[in-house]
Amino acid sequence: MFKEKEKDRMDIVYFAVTDPGEKTAERLAASLPGPVIRKGMKEVVRKNWKRANALVFVMASGIAVRTIAPLIEAKDTDPAVIVMDIHGRHVISLLSGHLGGANALAVRLADITGGTPVITTATDTEGLTAFDMVAGDNDMVVEHGERMKYISGALVDGRTVRLYTTLPLLGVLKGPVERADIPVRPGDASGPFPCPGDAPTVVIDPLIAGLPGPVVYLRPRTLVLGVGCKKGIDPNRLERAFEAFCRERGVLKTCIRMLATADIKSDEPAILRLAEKLGVPLKVISREAIGELDLSQVPGGAIEASDFVRSVTGVGSVSEASAYLASGKGRIRIPKTKYPGITFALAEEMKAVRI
Repeated sequence: MFKEKEKDRMDIVYFAVTDPGEKTAERLAASLPGPVIRKGMKEVVRKNWKRANALVFVMASGIAVRTIAPLIEAKDTDPAVIVMDIHGRHVISLLSGHLGGANALAVRLADITGGTPVITTATDTEGLTAFDMVAGDNDMVVEHGERMKYISGALVDGRTVRLYTTLPLLGVLKGPVERADIPVRPGDASGPFPCPGDAPTVVIDPLIAGLPGPVVYLRPRTLVLGVGCKKGIDPNRLERAFEAFCRERGVLKTCIRMLATADIKSDEPAILRLAEKLGVPLKVISREAIGELDLSQVPGGAIEASDFVRSVTGVGSVSEASAYLASGKGRIRIPKTKYPGITFALAEEMKAVRI
C-alpha cells in the first residue's frame, strides 16, 4: 500500500535506458498508469523523489542504485523503488518494501510481466508479522520508526516482541508476538503505564507514550475531536487553544480524522476554519441524538453534563457527546478540557487493525 499521497503527488514513474526496457515499461504503464522516462533520468528522479509514490527502473540494478543513492533518507519518507530486468523476468523490491509499498507493488508488476517478484525483507521471507507493513496497510503514523529494525530483528531471531493495543485485530500475528491490552483509564489517556522495559515493544494506539525500552509507536488515525465554543469566537483564539490542547495532552494532529460538534454550532466560522486547516471533515451531531444519550454510560468514562451548556444549547454536553457519537460510539480518550469560552474532547473509533 502506498503512502498517503500529497495533493500534487503522482503514483508511479517508470524509467528505461534501452528499447526493450522502454517497451516493458510502457506495458506496465498501460495497466498501472505513469509516465515512462528515457531521457534526463537523474534529474527526473531527483524532482520526483518527494512527489512520486513509486519509481520503477527497468534496467540493471547498478544503474538504479547509483541514481537513487544520494537521495535516500528514511523508510517512512522514501518512495517505493522497484528494479527489474528489461523483460520483467525478475522484479526486485529494492527500497521501502513495507511502509512505501514496494513489496506489494513488486508482486503486482511481476503479475503483469509474468516474472518473479523478488522480496528480501526478512519478516516476509520468514513468514513473520511485519509491523511496518501493518502501519502502511492501516494508514498509521509511525513514531520512532528507526527502532523498527530492533522489532524485526527480534522476530527473526525468535525473541519475544510485546504488542500493546486495545483495538481489535483482523488476522493472525505470526512469530513470537505476545499481546497485552493497554490499561486505559478515564482521564489517563496518554499513560505511561507500567510495562517491562527489556523487550522490543510495539504500541498500536493514538495517544500512549513514554514507555521504557525500544518501543515503536503505530499511531492509527482514529481520533475524533469534539469542539464547543461561545458564539462568534475569534478563529485565531480557537486555533491557539487547540494548539495548547495538543501540546498539553500529547495529541498528534495527524491522528485526528474528524471534527465534531452539535448542530447549533454547525456554521460557527471558527470551527469551520479549524476543520479546514486540519484538512478533516466536520461531522454535525443533532441535539436530539445527544439528548437520547445516557451520559453516565459511555466507554472511557461518564460524560460530565453542564447545566450552563444545557441552558444555552438545550443539551448537557457538546464537545464530549459530539465526539463520542461521531466516533461511532467508540470511547472517550480525553474528557472535556476547558479553555476560556472553548471546550475540546477526544473520542476514539474502535477500528479494527488488519494484520
